[in-house]
Amino acid sequence: MAEIINGIGRGFCEWAATMFAQVGVLVAVLLCVDLCLRKRVRATLRYWIWMLVFVKLMLPPSLSVPTGIGYWFCGRVSVPSVVSPQVAHTVVTPVRLEADVPVAVSSAAELSPLPATTAPADPITIGAERLSWQGGVFLLWCFGVLVFAALVVQRLLYVRGLIARTEPAHEDVFNVLDECRRRMGIRGNVELRLSPGTFSPAVCGLLRPTILMPAALLEKLPAEGLRTVLIHELAHVKRGDLWVNSLQTVLQVVYFYNPLVWLANAIVRRVREQAVDEMVLVALGAHARCGEFGSSRNEDNSRADCLARQD
Repeated sequence: MAEIINGIGRGFCEWAATMFAQVGVLVAVLLCVDLCLRKRVRATLRYWIWMLVFVKLMLPPSLSVPTGIGYWFCGRVSVPSVVSPQVAHTVVTPVRLEADVPVAVSSAAELSPLPATTAPADPITIGAERLSWQGGVFLLWCFGVLVFAALVVQRLLYVRGLIARTEPAHEDVFNVLDECRRRMGIRGNVELRLSPGTFSPAVCGLLRPTILMPAALLEKLPAEGLRTVLIHELAHVKRGDLWVNSLQTVLQVVYFYNPLVWLANAIVRRVREQAVDEMVLVALGAHARCGEFGSSRNEDNSRADCLARQD
């Protein structure tokens, strides 16, 4: 077992080191590109540029594998195996033959060797292979993946329990939701649930998208503010951000040891919100007044300032 784990550990450490170096170079390049394009292009383009990090994480670190292009174009060199023949030494004992004695020749299989006195062989002690540091690193990685996967499952159970404690919205609110859904061009059904807790509006569910909204916030929002919040959450559904965020979570669990993956995840989530805000402004027809997000003012406060102007 230790030999198997050590073999897997050596392959894992080589793969992890190569991937770490390649992702580090890619993140450094994208940081420079994002810094140059931050005030010149829309957040949607910056978002898809940063998605290259996650595309890289799903590809192998080398193109010399069956899933890569180089495997099919590089020439294959077959190395013949060299087998060293074992030469058996035969000891021939000379036999003196008499002239009048007939000699019978028999096959080698019929000849029985003479009993010989041999000394008992010393017992051979085979030492068990110890766990190497590569095998230890692999076991630590497996433990870390299990811990982070358990945290993700706990979060999913929390969200499911939160949905179970909610109640459906009133009919007039559903009418506003249907209006916003048609404006965003979403054909599928989207539910709206009101929660007694206090948190920011959010959307969850891959197959059955559900918008969670605090009941206290719904009572304070005017009609235009409610449309703005609903269109913002519907924009996540239209863009497929729920599926992309799930993929990010899986990759973050696998690459939990790489701080650059955590950095890329944080940047992508921030740029995603800016891209959604741009879609909201376009849907509400307010982009001419508020301008694009990500301008010279603070990006974190641009959405609140623009929505306040609309109200």
